[in-house]
Amino acid sequence: MDLDRVKKKLREAAFFLGKMQEEERDRLGPKEHFEFYLSAFLAASRSVEDVFKSAINREPPENRPKYNYSPYPVRAGRAPLI
Repeated sequence: MDLDRVKKKLREAAFFLGKMQEEERDRLGPKEHFEFYLSAFLAASRSVEDVFKSAINREPPENRPKYNYSPYPVRAGRAPLI
């Protein structure tokens, strides 16, 4: 499975996290810059899952991992918590 796009999205999120940390150290700078970086960080972070699912769906069905894509874990013998 080609995970290059997933890794790139993770690097993108890490980049914006670093920018947020820089802005946090520079407390005299405009607060708006921190908010811009926060928005970009959240967008990049949230897109990691979509890019990962896209990579999985490009694989032939027999090669796809058997993952539960729900954010809620399925507990043995019980209905999933929702």
